[in-house]
Amino acid sequence: MSVINNAFGSGYAPPGALSEFELPASGGFAQAAPPASTSGPLPPYLPIETPHLSVGGGTQSSQTDPWNFSAIMNAIGNAISGLFQQLGSTLGGLGSQTPGAPAPGSGESYFSSAAASSVGDPHLSFDGKTSAGTSVDQKWDSMRSHADLLCSDSFAGGYRVSTQVTAPNAKGATQNASASVTAGGGAASVTMEANGSYAVTAGGSPVTLQRGQPAALGNGELVTLNADGSLTVADRNAQGGSISTTLRANGSGGVDVSTSAHQVDLGGYLVNQNEGPANAPSTGAPAYPLLPPSMISDLTPFDPENAATGLSSIEAL
Repeated sequence: MSVINNAFGSGYAPPGALSEFELPASGGFAQAAPPASTSGPLPPYLPIETPHLSVGGGTQSSQTDPWNFSAIMNAIGNAISGLFQQLGSTLGGLGSQTPGAPAPGSGESYFSSAAASSVGDPHLSFDGKTSAGTSVDQKWDSMRSHADLLCSDSFAGGYRVSTQVTAPNAKGATQNASASVTAGGGAASVTMEANGSYAVTAGGSPVTLQRGQPAALGNGELVTLNADGSLTVADRNAQGGSISTTLRANGSGGVDVSTSAHQVDLGGYLVNQNEGPANAPSTGAPAYPLLPPSMISDLTPFDPENAATGLSSIEAL
């Protein structure tokens, strides 16, 4: 006799016993009741209680429909909403920064005062002081271009200084063939070439400069054409922070760059002395290495019409 017949055969339960699945008067989930007396193997007895859904510390139940779809979705929605509220509170706290501590996620640090430069072939320097009074004074050489020589996120749209070097001479030395300052998320741009020529744009339109007369570039940035032909790009924020960069043709085939800043976050190569993504060299190399030519020559290309490499040979196996 089969297990099914043993467990649920019509002659199994004695007279007067409860039916195998008797619904309580409440109409909720039933509990499989054992027979009052038995003379054979017991059927499976599964105590099934009314399910309770607990989400976020609360308990929700339904006497008439314990798996109420709307109740479940409402509870899940409330839990997700609470999660986003906590996340929003956490992110909202990132707007404040302790002076002297790195700016969150930017690679920048707060300086009460700083002076930075890239001059000659090029000689680099950074001299700064944090609000805690810690001094930084470093000098070194770098013959490379720097897309992020110095930057600050303390101004609307940011402020960045970049350089592009000349080809190395016979001794391997370079100079800054050009230097640029971009601000306002790239809306403002000031570039000087080694021959002293320059280009200034604001909002995609060229800006004409008059010597000694500051010209507004938007978002608070000002550029001034000085009497010696150099350019000074300055910015100031509402918290009293300021930054000013002067680009000057040095007369020997390069552009000298000097920056002073007060009460701002600063980052970039002059601060961190590492080649971040913005300063990574552009070699044109593929993102992933290719196989050596010797290995490529040994590979047999797939040809669906070829009996040796086609699908028909696979099916024959």
